[in-house]
This record gives sequence, C-alpha cells and structure tokens, in this order.
Amino acid sequence: MNIFKKFGAASYVSAAAFILALAGLITMCVSNATPGYGLDNFGTGIALAAVALVAIALVVASGLKLGGQSPLTAVLRVAAVLLAMFAAGVIISGRVVLLSSLMTFDSNEVGWSAFNTSLTAIIFIVISVILVIVSSFFKVVKRGA
Repeated sequence: MNIFKKFGAASYVSAAAFILALAGLITMCVSNATPGYGLDNFGTGIALAAVALVAIALVVASGLKLGGQSPLTAVLRVAAVLLAMFAAGVIISGRVVLLSSLMTFDSNEVGWSAFNTSLTAIIFIVISVILVIVSSFFKVVKRGA
C-alpha cells in the first residue's frame, strides 16, 4: 500500500488512460466479432493497442522508479500516444468502407452494430491518448514521498 502514497496526479491520470485504452481494445475485439464485418488488419490493431497498453503502464512504473522528469518516461509517453493513435487508425481504415456501404446500399442492423462498436473503440482510444498527453503536465511522484 505504500506505493499508492507515492502516486502523483500523473499516475492517476495515466491509470485512467490505461483503463480507457483497455476498454478500447476490448471494444475493438467485440467489433471484430460481428459476423461478416471483421476488421482487415485486426491482428495489427490488437498488437498496436496491446503495446500501447504496456507503454502506458511503463510510464507510471518508470516515473515512480526514475522520476517523472526521466527521458525514458517522456519517450514512453510519446510511444504510447503514437501506438494508440495507430491502433485507432487501423480501426478507422477498416470501417471507412463499411460506413460507405451503410450509407448507400447495404444498410442493415448488423453493419450498423459493427460500425457503432468501432466508433466506441475509437472514442475510448482517443480519450486515453488525450489523458496520456494531459498526464505529462503533472507530477508522477508526490513531493516528499
């Protein structure tokens, strides 16, 4: 329990970013499970999102171990943002064609369900990216801890 006493605001914001990125990853899996509407590059998206999750977790760990001003912490933050945005890009690229078909000739409930869950995954991932960026303005470790 002593480790939680050391957490600064950035640690808590990064934890929230981790939870939202995990929710985005799970929602991406749910969207891919829609019959007939799987993502083309699903494996790439999963790998990018999983590595982004690891990078977000390492941001907190390196901040606690090395201090919040460590160059490694900064590099991990940038890596987490880039990897998460690439994962969102994989989802977007896979759903552009689906949206165009839903708006023209193939409008059905299953297709809309796949699109809506993908949109939810994108929103989760983008909010987690915003939280990682916001966390960079706060201290990882409390003063005097």
